[in-house]
Amino acid sequence: MAHFKPPAMDHRTLCELQCQLVNTPCAATGTLSGPTCPDIDLTAAAATTTVHAVKCPNGQWPPSYTADDDDEACDGGRPRRGGLRPLLRHLRRLPPAARLERLLLGGVQPGSLPEQATLAWHPSQALLAALDDSNRIQLYNYSGQLPLLGQGRGGRPPLLQPTQVLQHELQQQASAAAWRPFGGQCLVVGVAHGACLWHIGRPPAGGALRSDSGAWLTWLKAPSPGPVTALAWHPQGHLLAGATPQSQAGFHVWDVATGTATPVSAGREAVSLLRWSPCGSYLLAAHPAGAFTIWQTQAWWSQRWVAAAAGGGGGGGGGGSGEVVEACWGADSRSLVLAYSNSPQLVCLHFTQDPPSLQAQLLPLPLPELDGKGGSLVQALAWDPRAQRLAVAVGSAHPAAGCVALYDTRCDPILSARFIGFMRLGPLGEAAPGGGTAGGAGGEAGWDWDVIQADEAAEASAAVRGSTSQAKTGKPDDAAAAAAGAQRSGLGSGPGAGGPAGAGAGKRPQLAFLPSFAQGAVLAARTGNHIAAVPLYFAA
Repeated sequence: MAHFKPPAMDHRTLCELQCQLVNTPCAATGTLSGPTCPDIDLTAAAATTTVHAVKCPNGQWPPSYTADDDDEACDGGRPRRGGLRPLLRHLRRLPPAARLERLLLGGVQPGSLPEQATLAWHPSQALLAALDDSNRIQLYNYSGQLPLLGQGRGGRPPLLQPTQVLQHELQQQASAAAWRPFGGQCLVVGVAHGACLWHIGRPPAGGALRSDSGAWLTWLKAPSPGPVTALAWHPQGHLLAGATPQSQAGFHVWDVATGTATPVSAGREAVSLLRWSPCGSYLLAAHPAGAFTIWQTQAWWSQRWVAAAAGGGGGGGGGGSGEVVEACWGADSRSLVLAYSNSPQLVCLHFTQDPPSLQAQLLPLPLPELDGKGGSLVQALAWDPRAQRLAVAVGSAHPAAGCVALYDTRCDPILSARFIGFMRLGPLGEAAPGGGTAGGAGGEAGWDWDVIQADEAAEASAAVRGSTSQAKTGKPDDAAAAAAGAQRSGLGSGPGAGGPAGAGAGKRPQLAFLPSFAQGAVLAARTGNHIAAVPLYFAA
């Protein structure tokens, strides 16, 4: 069928209209063929030097702050002097050059980016948070930027600019972000040694903290060293689960009001992914080896599961599917969809009884459109809050590599998925380099996941020539072009990408659905520094 084929490489998917995808040429000018949301380029945000106030609820600062600083900053768990003195004293101890670097760049260390790009929608507002390559959180307000049906068609909108950029001395090795439910504009960022809980707005009147920057943060110290790479909020917003897989077995749960962290573990396995169910009764903890544990959070009992290589299996089965790339809960908390790094198919855990029962069946979710010669590794996954749209980022050797497969889903009572089509989410106004076809097996099939401007391409070419000229037999320019193509596809260094580890700056793309959109859903897709938002109109 025609909709089984991905759009041409020089086309962009604008929206979905009742199970029909609307595409247009990327270089189109004038009136477009459907409603369009503005794109985001994370490299366009200017550097900031704002100093933010800090609160430390339990008196435990990171190792970079001394005991003297702790005494001056906190007294019985309450901050004094606005919580800024530890930061200022710490900066004064640094050499002038390092002090300037910390203030301007936040002490960023190259190569500290997570394997997957970070993207998070606010649970009740059209606010999008994205972590850039400088350990900064960029906030984008889509209010008024999401077109509704009946508003007419327009031209290509300009790039959306950030409303705020959050950075701090404590925000090092940032790798995860999540908005707090029922917390206003409150965002947590997983960093080295703990988490930065950002509060957008000025501190409460009459409090000990003083800040004119429009944002302040609470420091949550992790019970074990290493970066916090997995975060999940309880749906009521009072508990926060975090994991430091490099140094901790299991995970820990913060009581956000007091800053106290309680370790939770059912063995010696680390945790690489955390997802709390919408009802709050279940917490998924995925392990690097491929198994995952479901915790019942009323009595904190647990059940361990392992998926077989073919996508089936049960509580004590084989394995071989690789690491859990992503997991998404259904709206009723009775279904859990999981994607594995070495499997072209998805699996679904169906709970057979009401929460908090742990009785469940692990079944494959057939997606024949993802089957292809050589396999099609799933790179990212998102399920909309209505449980009616499932988005899968396709990679590997599939003809639609670099596209997003969109499905219409129903749970009655077992989850089923009906294929809608492939979406290509390249930037508008850019033509496909060198032509080419969408069915190629190489990295060029996904060129339009990312935007690489001329100066960035030149820098990448120079870096590749310097590092690979002696290791490759071809021409340096050819090697640079191949590396740039892999980086543009977003498949360069992800699992199953087909290249050596660290052979590029590419990370797995990330998909995220806006939780509140009256006419359906809005899908945000990010790889590298490019973010595209696509409205899906399917609700009456």
